[in-house]
Amino acid sequence: MLFSELLSACRDKIYAFSGLVRICPIDLVWEHMRKKNGDARYDKCTRTAYHPKCKYMTHQRSPNSIGSKRENDRFTCRRPLLNFALFRVSRQISFKVSRVFYSSNKFQLRVTQASDLFVFGSLKPHAISSLRSLHVDFRPNNPSNFDELEELLQQWLATIQTIAKHTTPPQLSFALTFPSADVEIASILLESIKCLPRLRSAALSIGCCQDSAI
Repeated sequence: MLFSELLSACRDKIYAFSGLVRICPIDLVWEHMRKKNGDARYDKCTRTAYHPKCKYMTHQRSPNSIGSKRENDRFTCRRPLLNFALFRVSRQISFKVSRVFYSSNKFQLRVTQASDLFVFGSLKPHAISSLRSLHVDFRPNNPSNFDELEELLQQWLATIQTIAKHTTPPQLSFALTFPSADVEIASILLESIKCLPRLRSAALSIGCCQDSAI
């Protein structure tokens, strides 16, 4: 192994141990706002149950718990904040850190309005191309408002085209959730994801129907 390759491997390990790699999914909107505003309140843990591989989640068993029931158990996340200072060291370091961050974590995006999708407009192409896991939870705030819904769907179509443009097959695991019985919106969503390249895995949950592996 060349020295440069060894150095690169060591850097990857350092970035991983710095807290850039998480077990629980990272919300893309919160992550974007945290980097933009430096506000710690956006760095929230999305996991509500104990995960054996998460070294930051501590489990306190309730004395009222019986057997395997854990309704009254407490779960506390003690993970450190994401260290976004690494993104600002230099252009070269920022590129490397960004690649590790987006390729090693699972990301989720809750879409309630068109502005939630603006995060993809702020991501650089290499960041989008580094994504390996993305779960989109599509829940319009006001589906009865035609203008808002049309704006949201137009922004979604532009966003999915951007993702498709910068995704190399077959590296992305993609999941889409739309918990509604609106057939017209569901049809638009299903038609839109056809532009995606070959995926590593895909999961759909539309209305009451769910296909966990396609």
